[in-house]
Parts: sequence; C-alpha cells; structure tokens
Amino acid sequence: MPAGGRLHPRLERLLREEGWSGLTAAQEAALGPLQQGGHVLLVAPTGHGKTEAALLPVLSRLLAEKDVLQARGRAWPAGFKALYVTPLRALNRDLMRRISSWAERLGITLGVRHGDTSASERARQARSPPDLLITTPETVQLLLYGDTLRRHLGTVRFVIVDEVHELAASERGAQLMIALERVEEVVAQPAPLRDAKAPERTCPRTPSAPPQGSFQRIGLSATVSDPAAVAGFLSGAGRAVEVVEVQAGKERRLRVVVAEPTVDDERLAASLALPPEAVAQLRVVRGLVEAHERVLVFQNTRDAAELMVSRSAVLDEEAGRPPLLELHHGSLSREHREDVEERFKDGDLRALVATSSLELGIDVGAIDHVVQVQSPRSVARMMQRLGRAGHRVGAVSEGTLVAGGAEDVLECLAVARRAAEGRLEPAPIRGAPLVVLANQLIALANEYAELRKDWTWDVITRAAPFAELDEGLFETVWTTLLDIKTLFPSDRGADRIGRSGRARRHFLGHVSLIPDERSYRVLDEAAKRTVGRVDEAFVAASLQPGALFIMAGRSWQVLEVEAEAGRVRVAPVKDLGGAPQWSGSRLPVSAGLAEEVARLRGLIAQGSHGRDAYPGDEAAWACGAAPVNAQVAQGLVVPTDTVVTLEVSRRRIVANVALGTRGNEALGRITQALLHQRLGTTVGMDHDAYRIHLHLPTDLAPADIEDLWRSLDPDTLDLLLALVLRESPLVRHHLVHVAKHFGALPPTVDPNRATRARLDALLQNLALQEETLSRLAHERMDLPAVAHFLRRLDADEVRIVAQAMGPLSRLGADEVRRLVAPPRADDALLAEVRRRIERTDVLMACVVCGHHWHDTVAGLPRRVKCRRCQGIQVACLRPWNEELVRLGPRDPAALDEPSRKARERLLRNAALVGSFGPVACRCLVARGVGPDTAARILQKCADPGQAMFWREVLQAELTFARTHAFWQ
Repeated sequence: MPAGGRLHPRLERLLREEGWSGLTAAQEAALGPLQQGGHVLLVAPTGHGKTEAALLPVLSRLLAEKDVLQARGRAWPAGFKALYVTPLRALNRDLMRRISSWAERLGITLGVRHGDTSASERARQARSPPDLLITTPETVQLLLYGDTLRRHLGTVRFVIVDEVHELAASERGAQLMIALERVEEVVAQPAPLRDAKAPERTCPRTPSAPPQGSFQRIGLSATVSDPAAVAGFLSGAGRAVEVVEVQAGKERRLRVVVAEPTVDDERLAASLALPPEAVAQLRVVRGLVEAHERVLVFQNTRDAAELMVSRSAVLDEEAGRPPLLELHHGSLSREHREDVEERFKDGDLRALVATSSLELGIDVGAIDHVVQVQSPRSVARMMQRLGRAGHRVGAVSEGTLVAGGAEDVLECLAVARRAAEGRLEPAPIRGAPLVVLANQLIALANEYAELRKDWTWDVITRAAPFAELDEGLFETVWTTLLDIKTLFPSDRGADRIGRSGRARRHFLGHVSLIPDERSYRVLDEAAKRTVGRVDEAFVAASLQPGALFIMAGRSWQVLEVEAEAGRVRVAPVKDLGGAPQWSGSRLPVSAGLAEEVARLRGLIAQGSHGRDAYPGDEAAWACGAAPVNAQVAQGLVVPTDTVVTLEVSRRRIVANVALGTRGNEALGRITQALLHQRLGTTVGMDHDAYRIHLHLPTDLAPADIEDLWRSLDPDTLDLLLALVLRESPLVRHHLVHVAKHFGALPPTVDPNRATRARLDALLQNLALQEETLSRLAHERMDLPAVAHFLRRLDADEVRIVAQAMGPLSRLGADEVRRLVAPPRADDALLAEVRRRIERTDVLMACVVCGHHWHDTVAGLPRRVKCRRCQGIQVACLRPWNEELVRLGPRDPAALDEPSRKARERLLRNAALVGSFGPVACRCLVARGVGPDTAARILQKCADPGQAMFWREVLQAELTFARTHAFWQ
C-alpha cells in the first residue's frame, strides 16, 4: 500500500492499480504536514515528484470531505476547491495526462485555464466550475475580476504554487501574493457579493487581522539557498509556513573538460565557418553523445544552439547519415518542439540541443547524460540542468561541462565544486515593487465598487513583498494614480476610490506584468541580410551608432538604429576593439561564484591547485592555469579574492575586481560617473564578472581610482547609484514600462521615440522615479556586493596593487574572441557584395527618347544602348524610380526647380553609363550611391574584377547607412 493507509482508500487503490510501490522521499516527508492542514513549503530537487507530493494529500482530503457531505445528505458545493498555480502555461504533458486520469477515476473535476484557453472552455468553467483548476498567476487576476468566477473562488480550500522560488524573484510573484490576499477576502465572505439584492461589491470589513478559516498554502520549490526566505514570501503576515526540505539523496557526477583544437579541427574550421575552438567543442559534444544512450546538450543561447546543430548537420550530411543532434528552444514552433520531444522520448533521437526550454516542465523520458557547453554562469542553473539526467529517485545524475577557454575553465570548475556542495546563489527577492502596487490598486478598484484606503493598505501589507512598505510611498502611489486620472476619487472623499471605465480598460490591458518586449531586426548592411533580432531593452541600453556587440557568432558595429522601422543596421568588423558591450552568452555571474573563481586563481598562483575539490581533467587544468602562470612569469601580481589589481596601458585601466556581473556593473557605473564629473569629459566603461575596463580621455593614475573607491560610503550607495542612473539610457526603457503600468503613458508608446522632455517630466513624479530606479538597480546592479567590497577595502582585508597590463586583464576580450566566428575574409565579404549587386533588378531609361526596360545588372550587355533609338545616353535606375523616366526628354525650361535638379542627376547618371558601361551600373545601384559618389569610385577604379572596386562600393554604402539619418 503506497501510503500505508494515510491516504483515502480510493486514492490508495488507484495508486496500486497504477503500479506504485511506495512514495518518494519528498512525498513521504510532505504527507504528514499537508494532511494536518498547515501551510507548507516543499523544497526538493528535480525528479522527486513534488507535484504529486502536493496533489495526493489534497485529493485525499477532498475525497474525505465529499464522503462526509454525502453521509450527511448534503450536496458537494459548486466552486473551485483547489487552485494549482504554475508560472508555466501548463504542466508537462505526461504529468497532465496522469492527473487528468486520476481526477476522472476519482470523480473530481479538473480544468485548465490560461491565456490560450478557448472561449467555449472558459464558458463551461463559469457554468460548471472544476474542483481542481490549474492556472497561471495572471489568470488568477482575471478570476477575481469577473462576478461569476470570483464567486467560485469562495470555496477554495487549497492553493498550490509551483516553482515558487522562480516567482519570488519576479514582479509576477509579488502580484500573485497580493492576489492570494484578495482571494482570502473572498473566502472569508463566500456568499455571492453581487446579485439583485446586492448590486455592488464593497469593502467587506474594517482593517483587522487576516481573515480566519483561510485556505491552505502549499509551495513547491527546487533546491534554494535560503528556504526560509521563500517560505516567508509564500506565507505573508501572520501565518507560519513549515519548510519540508528534502536533500538530493542521489549521486551527482559532474566533470569539466576543455575542447582543445586538433589538426583536423583546424582543417574543418574553414568549411564549417567556425573558429577552431568551436569545432573542437562540437567534436567533443558529438563524442559524448555517441558514448551514451540519450543525451541533453544545453547551450546558453539560442544562437549557439542553432549554430551547433546546423554545423553538426553538415557533418552528418557529408557522412550520409541522419542528424545526430536535433534542436529545441522556445522560439521554435510548438509542433516542432513536440515532435522532437516525442522522438527523443521514444528513442528515435540520441540527443537534443536546448537552451532553458528543457530545464523543467517537460518530460522527455530517461536521460543518462547531460552536457553543458561552456559555463552556465549559475550554480542553480547547472543543478537544474544536471537533474534532468537520472530524473528519478536513486538514479545517478551524470554530466559533463565542456569549457571553452581559460577563464571559462576556471568558472566551470567553480560551478562544479559549488554544485557538488549545494552552494546555490541566493534568490533576489525584491521588496515592495511599486509597479505591482499600482497594478493591484487598479485591480482592486475594479473588484470593488468603492475602495477604502485603510482597508486596501491592510490587504496589501499582508502580502510578504509589501510587509515593509513605507506608508509614505503607498500614499504617493495612491495620489499619483488619482493625479494622472487612472483612478478617480469617490464622491465620498479622496481616501476612497470609485469604479471607472478607464480603470477597467487599463486593468484589462495590463493584467500581465511580463514586459511586452518589442524586438528589433538586425540587418547586415553589407550582405543586406537579417542577422537576427534583439530586444528593445538591449537597444535602449547598448546599441548606439558605433557600438560593438556580438550576435550569431560574429562581431558587429552599429551603423544606425531606426526606431520607427524597428531596425538596427550593422556592419561586420574584423576586431572587437576591446571588450564588447554585449554578448549573447554573457549571462550574469553572481558575486559568490566570481569570488570563488578569483580564489582559484590564487591557489594556482601559489602552486596549490586543490584538484581533489575541483573535478577537471589534466587538459582543463592546464588551460585554466595558463594565463595565471603567464601573469606570474611576467612578474605581475595575480588578482584574487583578496587582491585587486589596477592594470594600466596608456589611457586604459583595467580593474581586476571579482564582484560578479551585476556588482561590477554597479561599481563601474559609479566610478564612470564620478570620473566624468571630475575630468569634465566622457569616460568609457565596459565590465564583466571579473574586471572593469575604463577608457580614459587623459592619463589618470591608478591611485586616483583607489582614492575614489575609498571615498565611497557603503551606506549611501543606493542614493549615489540613483543619481548616476538618472542619466543612464537604461532609464528610458524602465521608465516607459513603469509609466505604462501606472497609466501615465499609453500602451503604444515606443521608449526610443518618447521625447527627452516628456520622460524628464515623468521622472519628476516621485512614485515613477522611485520605482524606475529601484527596478533598474534590482535587475542590473548588486549594491550589497559593492558595499561588502568597500567595507573589506576599508578594513584592509583587500589590497589594491597598481601594475602594467597583464594576461589576466586581456583575458576577457580574448575569451570573447574565441567564441566569435573568424571575421569573413575580405575577399569573401566583397564577393558577397558583388553577388548581391549583380543580382539587383534595374530600370534602364533612355534620356533622349524616353524608352525604358527592365533587366538585372549582371544581364546588361558590355555596351549599353537604347533598344529603340540605339543612343548611348541611358540612365540606370532602380525599378521604383519610374517617375524619373519622363524627365529625360523634357525641356528643362518647362520644369520646376526640384524637377530640373532631378533631371540633372539623371543626365549625370546616363553620362556615367555612357562612359563606363555596366561598370557604372554596379555603382549606381548600391544603396545611397548617386552619380557624384559613383564618379569618385570610377575615377579610383573602374574594373569590377579588382577587389578595390568592390571595397569602394561597400565603403560608400556603409558611409551612407551611417550618415543619412543626419542629413536626410
């Protein structure tokens, strides 16, 4: 008997029929506390059956209650009895099928409701509410909005929150916690609150303690560093939550290898258009796949996954065999994803290459090995992914980290050690996000006919994220929503809010707090091809003309950002010119992980590798140690967790300080702003998890940087950072998001088109300012890491050493270059430009007789003549310039001034074609190249067989793309 008589007999019988021999450790541990009815947080690794651990006691208690009612001759009340809230759209398909089967056989109705649920299914649920409803945080908001569905919430006895650790770190989670307090209010007064006798819903009571007889809260969480913090998030004020934590109970084997290029890899690099290091990684991954039965390969980015699978397919095609690797990520169609999931589960596929899409929520069967390509940048992410191997109790989770480059090796070693010790990054729970507060005030104003301020404060501050909410900020948000007329005061005073049509429309348009990101198409100006898409936030933060970034495995320079068209025009560049401002694989590294990497450098420098604690092979250790040993060999100090080096090269200082990605961004931006103030000129700053690059307009001594840091007060960093961030382009994106949710801006406003004056005016509002800067600091900065560093510096626990630029300072940029495909050779790039231009459609127009015809550049004869009059004064135009054809034969005196100028350009065009033939056409069809620019090119070189000609054409196109926005 699976539960030894502790579950309802019908449920135990069902489990026996399903072949269950017993419960998992997580299910056993949670059963008692859940049966007793207390609030519970269950923390367990992947594969321990957490969903069943929560549902089995709930189903058992529902059956028992149904039996009691039946024995008393009473009907089972209509309404939802249990809510299962998941941040995913749905549970994995196998689990969903199993739960559906259980519910049907037990006589318990089940429903699923989210954004994609059909209208007919929603109507059915309103008429006949299911006992158990699986839904999303956003849909809970809508359940509270409608009269009928809200009434069905009055019978809720259980709320299960899945992946609560993920929600705790997001605005969605804070929104859900207030929603649960609102559900508490409905449960406290389950009678219908709107009918013929009670036409309006009003605040039901004066402020008091939490309602009695509330539902049981059950949280399900993966392993986290601080379960008590997540439990506190789930509970809210006045409730105790029992934490049931289950250790892994299974062996993890994780080793680190490095893919060193071989002679064969060097040979393949050119044909696969990859750097040798990437070819070596592909070879190692394919070898691991062939050595195991079923493998999940995780890449950090979609582009890297696409590149690996596409190049692997080339090798398989040449060998005449089916693809060894298949692709799975969130941007692929659902049909494709489900197809490869089923084929992988059935054993028809050996390996799937995925990003985060297969970390959780999808059952793809038994996996015997996990491969992580390059550092996952997070211990929690590595443990989640590793847990997919041996995804059952007692099985071994086995995996390999395939590192790329020296710094990546050290980071992989640190990740592997911390994963083995279970040392996870803390969950970044943010207190009192004001955008959520505004969202919920508007939601409550729609839920009740009249909203009282004192009662609203009571409900909101019961939710854990708002337990420490400043009353002044609450008052500011309340007043702001009234001032901007998102909400309207009641006739009975400003401390009450009345219902309005505008509030209803705003609520329905802003149910979700997930940013609706606009994306920009990245266009390669040389090849006139789309490289990919980037998010609006990244464009706002980093993509100004001249900026360098990496995408699709290549480095690019921004020529122009076309906000209205949603386009970023770029050109390929041969060199990164220093650390790039963005790379798709640069996920944030925590301060703790960065500090461990720095400590590992120190061990290597001392000759004590500590290899027993770090599971790397000989080649990995040699690769990781190489730059550290090179630094020592040059007589330079090695930066560690207790030593910061300021390394100088002309007007560039690299601060080797390991505060993690977010910590170094915070310290870097503060340093940049203060230096700008001191020097009166712009200071460039780049950063990664291990260093800050400062590009200076004048010589500056490293001692000046140290003095600046020592002058900072750790206790006032938040105020200083707020001043710094006000001038940051990042503010624009976050301010527009916040203002939209307050109702201060319409939903259609583009952050890149909003005027500076309009944004400055919005930023004067205290609520919008506070939330924008707080949100930006939380998402991008780690002030506690900076404050800890400054205190250690003041206590002489960290020393600063100034020295010449060494190998470890150059390592950041070198590591990125290893990931980038070698820039296209000049000849190959120019050949691509030539192919594009010669395939271009053209309109040939005789300026004497007006005859015109269509052709392609490549199809033109060696000597261009009019097909009607045989004249040689023929202009080469683009097909959409047909209105210019009539200007040639016209008398100039009969034309207005703009038409006369257009005719003059047409005649100069024809003169070039008459003199140079089709070669002139090759210039004239290039983007932005008119007769004057074409003439300059042809004077330099008129031979399309020479690379110089095409180089000049390309340069003219790039110049136009970079400058036309300013003179057009």
